[in-house]
Amino acid sequence: MEEKNLSRQAMSHERQLKNYISTFPDYMQKYFTENPSSSTLNTLYNYALDMNAFMQYMRRTESSLRHTESRDFPLSVFEHFTSYDAQSYLVTLELGQARNTVSRKYTSLVSFFKYLNVTGQIDNFPFLTVTRPKPTKGDINIYLSDKQISRVLNGTLKSTRYLVKNEDGTHASLPITTAVRFKKEKTAYRNYAILMAFTHTGINVSELIALNLNDVHFDEGYFSVVRKDGKRKAVYFDQKTADALRLYLNGDKLPEDLLRKYPDFRNISDFCRIYMAAADIERRAAREYSRDDDEFLGDIERIARWHRKRGREALQAAPGENALFISIRGTRMSVRMVEVMVREMVMTYLPDLPYGNKITPSRLRASYAANAVTAGEDPLWAARQMGVQKVELPDLVKTELVRQAKDRFTSRNLREDDKQ
Repeated sequence: MEEKNLSRQAMSHERQLKNYISTFPDYMQKYFTENPSSSTLNTLYNYALDMNAFMQYMRRTESSLRHTESRDFPLSVFEHFTSYDAQSYLVTLELGQARNTVSRKYTSLVSFFKYLNVTGQIDNFPFLTVTRPKPTKGDINIYLSDKQISRVLNGTLKSTRYLVKNEDGTHASLPITTAVRFKKEKTAYRNYAILMAFTHTGINVSELIALNLNDVHFDEGYFSVVRKDGKRKAVYFDQKTADALRLYLNGDKLPEDLLRKYPDFRNISDFCRIYMAAADIERRAAREYSRDDDEFLGDIERIARWHRKRGREALQAAPGENALFISIRGTRMSVRMVEVMVREMVMTYLPDLPYGNKITPSRLRASYAANAVTAGEDPLWAARQMGVQKVELPDLVKTELVRQAKDRFTSRNLREDDKQ
């Protein structure tokens, strides 16, 4: 009985397959009759379903194809189909279908494009940089929006708050005190530059800590990094990131009035450099220079603050250390140091974020990809920046991309209707 049912199903699939194929354009019919890699009836039947679904998708998204019958689908649709289009199609599928179904439809399209390409009917093959969908990781939906990133960056730059751990193990973000500010200001420009690099370039944490001073090319706007394959690649940065890097490398300028004001400025400057993070620096200066007038002590604070705000110079690199990002000990930062800093800054300036302690450099990279693609950047560009084949997008971002696609489609249709 089971064999009879299977036979009936096979016969049904064969009839439906013939019906589907008869509605396809000639070049697609030849694919189903000539392609030896899709030999089983069940495979051919599923491929036919997938190609039919793909043409329906193209009708929904391209107003010029809205009333085009399947038999009349032009070959140019496939010739002009880009990697970005392929990525958008997969995103649309992932929103409403199981991953194994999306994976099969991906395989169907790849097989058909290979056939067209190998037989010389098109020169295009858009799937070279688009990978088969994989199961999403548990933290895929953990990312920061542009607004949240801006809050963290602005707070880090200005050092307005600090994080404390309560007795029960929870954390609280408090307005910064003078003593804490003196310590935090030394690393503010460094932390700001690191966060900017993660959120505006998608650089990997291991690539970031491996950067040397000569790996930053400001004129061309890129980092020279060593990828996992051992090859040097360019990771490009924008003007905001360039400004953050220069601020870290150069620091604040010395107020010239102070330089002219004190003939023994070098001696006073050296004193302020040594005690720049000390909360009682004014008391120390009063004792050292036998002066306690408000003007002098105010100048001491200004000079000490200049030392704290000198960026990399304030961290006093160890002899011969050419790492771009260094610790307060003057040596190259470790992955752990960067991870702790990222988590601290996020929890400090986004205290109400329920998953703040889960934000890692990896999640900042994911935030870069999500925000870049939402803003209209090519997903392949974001993937290339990050050194991966494909970026995994959070569900909210996928929903937003579909909404944008629908809006564009509606707008095109309205313009077409107006012309008619």
